[in-house]
Amino acid sequence: MSEDALIALAMHCPNITALYLVGNSVTRRGLEVVAAHCHKLKGLCVSTTVGSVDALSALFSSEVRVTCIRPYRTA
Repeated sequence: MSEDALIALAMHCPNITALYLVGNSVTRRGLEVVAAHCHKLKGLCVSTTVGSVDALSALFSSEVRVTCIRPYRTA
């Protein structure tokens, strides 16, 4: 999923409760938009392609209360 697709998803699906972002490069900008629009988000599964801890910090500095952030691991 591209950053533009993630942003569109966040803006048009504000009631989403979980995101599975495996094989995607997640940026701070993308997660800031998710945090701003998806207030019901509780779970996030990301692969090791997350750009940095800085990207994830966008969620923690928001009103979103993610209760599960799980790294994706391949066998």
